[in-house]
Amino acid sequence: MKCLDNSFELTEHAKNRLKERVIDEKEVEETLNNPVMTYFDILTGYSVCIGPRKKAGHWLIVVHEKRDELKRSYKCSGYQQY
Repeated sequence: MKCLDNSFELTEHAKNRLKERVIDEKEVEETLNNPVMTYFDILTGYSVCIGPRKKAGHWLIVVHEKRDELKRSYKCSGYQQY
C-alpha cells in the first residue's frame, strides 16, 4: 500500500528535523512509497507511514496529510530499535 502517489512537500519543521538527524529526502520518499506499516490518526486526520532507514536497526516515521493532490509531510523522525 502506498502512502504517496506523486509529489510531496516538506514543512520547514520536517526539513529541519531531517537535517538534524541526517536523513535524506529520498528516504522519506521511499518510506512514503513503500511503508512497512501505515496508520491513520483519527484524532488529527494525519496518515503515518513507517519504514526502515538505510541505517541498520533504524526506522523512519513520516506523518503527513493529503491536500488536493499534494501530500504534505509534517513530521519526520528516526526511531532506533533496541
